[in-house]
Amino acid sequence: MSSEKHPEAILVVEDNPVNAMVTRLMLQRKGFVVEVAENGARALELLQRATFGLVLMDVSMPVMDGLEATRKIRSGELPGVDATIPVVGLTAHNLTGDKDEFLEAGMDRVLTKPIEVPDLDALIQQYFGEGEPERE
Repeated sequence: MSSEKHPEAILVVEDNPVNAMVTRLMLQRKGFVVEVAENGARALELLQRATFGLVLMDVSMPVMDGLEATRKIRSGELPGVDATIPVVGLTAHNLTGDKDEFLEAGMDRVLTKPIEVPDLDALIQQYFGEGEPERE
């Protein structure tokens, strides 16, 4: 992916290969370009090289978890990274206290895994408007 602006591109940050594959396929079927990073550190590298319209960030990952990665994104100190990019947390935990912590770290909202199609559709509408991206 080049350094051009790709607002229809979504970065999926997920250390579980099956979850990453399922999420990637769901988004690709809706016409999005999808990049996958296996941890927060890799996500920060990709964000410095390309522009994404949305980040789906797993919370619990090795190397760098989603909370630390989100805090670094929001810091505004990463060259070439839009500190206001929407970051949606993904978690297997459905506890209100946890979600509050994720939002305090700078995530815009939190979804519980596994991601359901209606939740994904609502997310796409929220961040990309009514329609899905046009297919080329």
